[in-house]
Amino acid sequence: MAVPLLLGGSPAYAVAKLPDGLIHIDIHEAKDPDKLEADLRNMGANVVVDYIPMGKKCSPQPRSSHFLSSEEAPLHVFPTPEEAGPGFVIDPRVIGPDQTGVLEFSVSETAGGGIVAGIWARVGEGPIADCTLVDTTEAPLSH
Repeated sequence: MAVPLLLGGSPAYAVAKLPDGLIHIDIHEAKDPDKLEADLRNMGANVVVDYIPMGKKCSPQPRSSHFLSSEEAPLHVFPTPEEAGPGFVIDPRVIGPDQTGVLEFSVSETAGGGIVAGIWARVGEGPIADCTLVDTTEAPLSH
């Protein structure tokens, strides 16, 4: 069993680069997205990171002139490799030149005090628009 190399994080999250080049992300609190983005970039992942609370969504949509499909550029690795443990795994190697990965996380608490997290992960071509949170009645990661 491969042991991940822990390279960064804060109490809000942990990130680890796995031996095969994948990156494991474990979010504990929806805060510090800029630091998470910086840590991921230091690991070689050209990504933008946003946390989307319940009742909000990113605007404008779409944030890129063209998003590759998850089949063309599978940024979010699913199922999560067994050795990674709980959390999300991304593959920064699918992000090509003049492309940026977009990670939108939705993290909320359940009535029992647990944490439910979701991820929307795509690779966009060209510039990525900043996320401005706007009100919505839809799920936070609906695109």
